[in-house]
Amino acid sequence: MGNRALDKKYILKKVREYSMVLILVVFLVVMQILQPKFLSPANICSILYSVSGSGIVAIGAMFVLITGGMDFTAGYGVALCGVVGGLLYSKSGSAVVMIVGCVITGMLIGLTNGLIVTKMHIKSFIATLAMMFTIQGLIYIICEGNIVFLDDPLSKWLGKGTIGGVIPIQALILVGMTALAHLLLTRTRMGTYTYAIGGNEEAGRYAGVDIDKYKILVFSFAGICTGAASCMMVTQVSMISPTIGSTTLMDAIAAAVIGGTSTLGGKGSAFGTLIGALIIGVISNALILLYVPTNAQYLVKGMIIISALYLNQLMNVGEK
Repeated sequence: MGNRALDKKYILKKVREYSMVLILVVFLVVMQILQPKFLSPANICSILYSVSGSGIVAIGAMFVLITGGMDFTAGYGVALCGVVGGLLYSKSGSAVVMIVGCVITGMLIGLTNGLIVTKMHIKSFIATLAMMFTIQGLIYIICEGNIVFLDDPLSKWLGKGTIGGVIPIQALILVGMTALAHLLLTRTRMGTYTYAIGGNEEAGRYAGVDIDKYKILVFSFAGICTGAASCMMVTQVSMISPTIGSTTLMDAIAAAVIGGTSTLGGKGSAFGTLIGALIIGVISNALILLYVPTNAQYLVKGMIIISALYLNQLMNVGEK
């Protein structure tokens, strides 16, 4: 009897652990029934392209959420990184310079967020909301509405390259960033303190943890993710415009939360966030294939996300 009870608890624990994977599988099966071409190589490739940029932003958002914070700068941050990268590309003609510029710009945005939150003692919700408007203004001041077109072998490879004609290079980069995030969370002091800050910030402070330092590191890493995502998005469309990444923020936060990251802090995983990003991508792709009117897609998408979150909550009832 004892072993049977232990087996039941173990099974329930695993179901809870992989509940969003099960939900993703259900989505895939249902869509394959409704649309036989859904799991075709071409459509799978399309889904992977669509989630690569927002998935990386979601990884950065996950780190901030685990600390109990919030970062609203990702959407316009992607655009600002792209605009700066576009200016550098137009002057140098080098995609490498553009990529480095995007990532450094993203890191500076994150660093600024971290400094405002820790040194000015402003809640991240308010600080990053104010920064979002600041970044929006900078975008239009810097670019004046201009569009830069990319025509470089590296940008073409990064934006549209595939392995075997099925797996996009960008999907591999997303997997690589997920693996890096997992290592940071589970194998480094930064990861340990990220969870500690979200779990009980005051206890961590009394234990001698430099809370400000690790908050700044977390926001800076989120900024790096924003810069990397900007590179992915602009190379996908081979141009840089001030409106790119406009819907990224909500998709990223939704992906992190669907993947099990707590908005109260102290809980989250890189793998779960990746699954959350895939669920968002599958939903968006499904709505297009089912010919749902564009104006209704946001409504349907929101309702499906709420349903998925509620189902996940039901599957985790009783978890301590």
